Amino acid sequence: MNLFQRCLLPIVGIFCHLTIFAQTFIYEGRVVDDKDVPMETVSVSFLRENKSICQFAITDADGKFQIQMKEQPVFIFFSYLGYKTMVVPISDYRKGGVYRMVPTEFKLKEVEVTSKRLQVHEDTLVYAVSGYKMPQDRSIADVLRKMPGIEVLPNGSIRFEDKSISKLYIEGMDLMGNNYALATNNLSGKVVKEVQVLRNHQQIAALRGKNFSEQAAINLVLQDDVKFTLSGILEAGGGWNHTKDGLWNVRAMAMLFGKKHQNLSLYKSNNVGINTAHELTPQITESDWVIPSTQMMLQSPAVRMDLIDEERYLDNKEHLAATNHLMQFNKKNSLRLQFNYLNADRQQTDETTTRYFYPNQTVTYNELNQIDTESDQLQGEITYERNADRKFIKNRLSGTWKRDQALQDFLMNRETMNQVFTTTRRQLSNRFQWVQPLGEKNIFKLTSLYTWEELPQRLTVSPGIFPELLNDSVAYTSFQQSVKQRNFYTKNATDWQFNLFDFYVGTQIGIDYQREELVSGISGTGTNEDFNTSHSFANDVCFSDLHLHATPHLQYQRKSFRMSLAVPFSYHLYRLTEANKYLQKCRFHKVFVEPRLNITYGISPLWTVMPIVRYYYQTPDIQQLYSQYIFTQYREASRSSGFYTYSNWMAANTLKFNNPLNGWFWSLTGSVVLSKHDKMAKATQDGMLHATEMIDRKHKVLSWLVRTRLTKTLGFWKTFVGLTAQYMENHQKVLMSDEVVPYHTKTVTITGNYALQPNRYLSIEGSERFGYTTLSSPVMTHSHASSLVNKCDVNVFPSDIWKIKWSNAWYTNYRPKQSSIYFMNFSVVYTLKTFDLELQVNNVLDKQLYQQNTLTAMTEHIVCQSFRPREILLKATWYY
Repeated sequence: MNLFQRCLLPIVGIFCHLTIFAQTFIYEGRVVDDKDVPMETVSVSFLRENKSICQFAITDADGKFQIQMKEQPVFIFFSYLGYKTMVVPISDYRKGGVYRMVPTEFKLKEVEVTSKRLQVHEDTLVYAVSGYKMPQDRSIADVLRKMPGIEVLPNGSIRFEDKSISKLYIEGMDLMGNNYALATNNLSGKVVKEVQVLRNHQQIAALRGKNFSEQAAINLVLQDDVKFTLSGILEAGGGWNHTKDGLWNVRAMAMLFGKKHQNLSLYKSNNVGINTAHELTPQITESDWVIPSTQMMLQSPAVRMDLIDEERYLDNKEHLAATNHLMQFNKKNSLRLQFNYLNADRQQTDETTTRYFYPNQTVTYNELNQIDTESDQLQGEITYERNADRKFIKNRLSGTWKRDQALQDFLMNRETMNQVFTTTRRQLSNRFQWVQPLGEKNIFKLTSLYTWEELPQRLTVSPGIFPELLNDSVAYTSFQQSVKQRNFYTKNATDWQFNLFDFYVGTQIGIDYQREELVSGISGTGTNEDFNTSHSFANDVCFSDLHLHATPHLQYQRKSFRMSLAVPFSYHLYRLTEANKYLQKCRFHKVFVEPRLNITYGISPLWTVMPIVRYYYQTPDIQQLYSQYIFTQYREASRSSGFYTYSNWMAANTLKFNNPLNGWFWSLTGSVVLSKHDKMAKATQDGMLHATEMIDRKHKVLSWLVRTRLTKTLGFWKTFVGLTAQYMENHQKVLMSDEVVPYHTKTVTITGNYALQPNRYLSIEGSERFGYTTLSSPVMTHSHASSLVNKCDVNVFPSDIWKIKWSNAWYTNYRPKQSSIYFMNFSVVYTLKTFDLELQVNNVLDKQLYQQNTLTAMTEHIVCQSFRPREILLKATWYY
C-alpha cells in the first residue's frame, strides 16, 4: 500500500461515516378508498412540528406517491374532497404502506371569505398587502414597515430578520437591479397585492440544489389591473413660505409591467426639502461583484442632524430623471437598461462647535456656516443575463459621472472666511459572471471585474491660511489644495465545485490587480510672488497590488444543519513609488491565510442559531500611503507614514425565533472584533491647525456589539409592534501630545415603533427612540450625549373621501444643555376615485432652532441647526 492509499483510506472512511448521517429521506406509499380502489390526485403533505408544509406530493393513477427530501417531517397529511382528512405521525409511517381514506358526507355551507394576512408556503412567506396597509400609506415602503420580520432603513434599504435582502423582484422580474428604493418609495401600496419573502433564495438557477443560500429576496405581486397596461402617477404641488417666492413638488411616473417587458420611468422635482439622492444609492451589494468605490479625500461640508428628517432643515432645489427598462426575450434571457440624472442645489445654515480633547488642553472651534452645494450626477447601466438551469451568464456595464461644488461662507471665531470644495468622479466598470453545471452536482464558475476611475479634487480657502507655515509669514489672498487620484482594479477568478457524497467541495483560484495613483500639492495667490507646492506638502505616489489567491471551500447540509467553511490563501506583491524630492521605490511581499466558518442550525422549526467565525487582514490603499500632508479643510491636515496592514478576529452569533403564522419574529445578535495594529494615529495641534498622521506603535482595538429586534402583529386593529435595542462598545488608543491616550465609547440605542387601526375612522402610528453615548478617557472628564425622539401620527377618516392627518415630532437633546423642539404638521386629503387633492401645513408652530451633540474619537461636535419655516402646500395627484 503506497503513501497515497494510506492517506486516502481514512478520508474516504470519514466521508462514508458522515454520509450515513447525511442521507436523504424517501417516502413512498399508496392511497386507496374504503373499497381498496386506488385514488388519484390525493394531496399528500409532509408537515413540520408547527404544521407548516415542508414538501407535498400528488398521487398518480395507481394511487402511489413518492418523494425525496432532506428534512424529516413530523406528520403526513392526506386530503381529498369528499373524504375525511387523515393525519399520520411519522412514527407510524411504513415504507410502501397502504393508506385507506374514508368517504364522508358534507354540505356546502354559506361561508365568509377572509384573507389571511400572512401565509407560509415552504420557504416563502406571503404577506397580503390589504392586511397591513392603512389608508394613510402612500408607497409600498410605508406598508413594508408594518410587516413583521421586515425592516425598512432610512436610506431605503430593506432587511428581513436583521439581514439585508439580496434582490427585489416585481412580478418575478429583476427590473430595478441594486437600486430598488426608486421603486419601493414611488410604487403606491394600492398597486401591490402581495409581498412574497423568498427565504434561502438562490438567484442563479444553475446553482439551485447544488449550493445553498442564506439570503432572502422580496417579490412584489401586483394587482391585476396594473398588469399589461400603462399606469402611473401625475403629481403637482405648489405653495408658500415667507422666505421663498414659491414652493413646488412635482412627480410624474409611468409604469408598464408586461410578460416580456417592464418599465418604470419617473421625473421628480421639488424645493420642499426632499432629498432624492437617497433613491439612487445602491441598496444591494453583491459579494461576487464588489469593486471598492474610492472615498473622496476632500469631503464637501454638510452638517447632518442624524435624528431629524432632512425635510425639516434642507433648503433645496432638486431635479431627478430616471428610467429602468427590462426586456425578457424568454424565461431565460433578459436585458436591463438603467439611466438616471440628478441635479441638486442644497443650502444649509447652522452654527457648529467642535472640541478636540487633548491631555493638556481642549481646543474649540466655533463656526457660523452658510453652505451652498451644487451637484450633478449621471449614471447608466446595461445588464445582460441568461439564467438557465444549465448555464448562467451575466454581464453588467456601468458608468458614473458626478460633480459636486460646495461653497461654505462662515465666521470662525469671529473671523470671516470661505472655502470652496470642487470634486469630480468619473468611473467606468464592467462585471462578467459565468456559471456552468458539470453533470448533476458539479459546478464551474468564472468571474471577471474591471473598473477605472478618476477623481480630481480641489479645496480653495480665502483668506490664505497659515502664512507663517506656508508663505514665510506673509499674508496672502487665497490658498489651494489640489488632489488627483486615478485607480484601476481588476478581479478574475474561477471556482470549481464538486459533490462528494453530501459534501460540496471546491477551490476558487484567481488573480487580482489594482493600481492607484495620487498627486497632490498646494499653491497660494495674492502675494508679490505666488507660491507653489513645496516638497513638504507635495505627494506623487503610485501603488500597485498583484494578488494571487486560492480558496479551498466546503459546504455541507444535513436536515436543518448547514455549514460553510472556506480557507483563503493569498499572496500579495505590493509596489510603492514616491516621486517627491527624490525617487523612492519599495516592494513588499505578504502572504495571508484568512479562514471563515459559517454555521446555520435549526434547533427546531421555530428556533435557529447562526454562529460565524472569521480571521482576516485589512490591506492598504493609496489613501493610507501618502507621506506628506494634505489639507482636507481650512483647519485640518493629515498624512500617513507608509505601508502597513493589520489583522482582525471576528466572531458573531445570531439566535432567531420566528413563527410567521402567529406574527412573531425575534433575533438576538452578538459580535466581537479584535484588531491588531502596527500603526497608531497621532494627533497634534499647532495653533489653529489640527493634524493627524500614522506612526509606528503596536496596539489593539476591541469592539463588540449586542443587538436584538422583536416584531409582532396582533389579530385585532391591524396592530404592529416593533422593538430594537442595541449596545455597542469600542476600545481604542491614540497618541496626543506625545502621550498614548486610551479611550472608549459606549452607545445604547432603544427604538420602538407601532401602528394600529382601531376602526375604519382612525389609525395611529409612531415611534420612540432613546440614545445614550459616553466617551471616556483618563485625560478628560466623562462626556456623554443623550437624546430622545418621539413621533406620533394621528389619522382620521370621517368618510371614504376625506383623510385628515395630524403629525407630531418632539426631539430632545440633553447635553451640553437641554434643547428641545416640537414640530407639528397638518394635512387634509380629498379623494375622488383616481384623484387626490391635498392641503399641507408643515411646521405649523414655525419652530426654528435646535441643538444636538455627537461624540466620536476624542472629539465632540455640537450643531445648532436652523429649520425651514412654516409652509403651506396644495398638491393634486392623479393615478392613471
